[in-house]
Amino acid sequence: MLKGEKEIMESLFQMTHCPIRTVEKPPYTVDESKYKRFDERNTVFSRIRWDKTCIGYGRSMEERMLEILAQKKHGYSRVDYALYSASWTLNETYKGAFLTS
Repeated sequence: MLKGEKEIMESLFQMTHCPIRTVEKPPYTVDESKYKRFDERNTVFSRIRWDKTCIGYGRSMEERMLEILAQKKHGYSRVDYALYSASWTLNETYKGAFLTS
């Protein structure tokens, strides 16, 4: 386990009350020549800050919510906004809690 990973795992267990099993040697192999770490800049949480093609670029989603809801676009319902809000809450509340390194 990486430094601090045990504490993160214990914290996740306490938050979810779900057992988390760890193993010394994973039951799979990773081809390091093919596997590349995902660039965090490409998550929705980062893209809205730099990607001009991203729907939320330059304005907060809250500023555009009523306008977009009125267009009745697929994927932009009140439920979608609730999920959006929940994901941001998790991202901001538990910074670093879901990192693996």
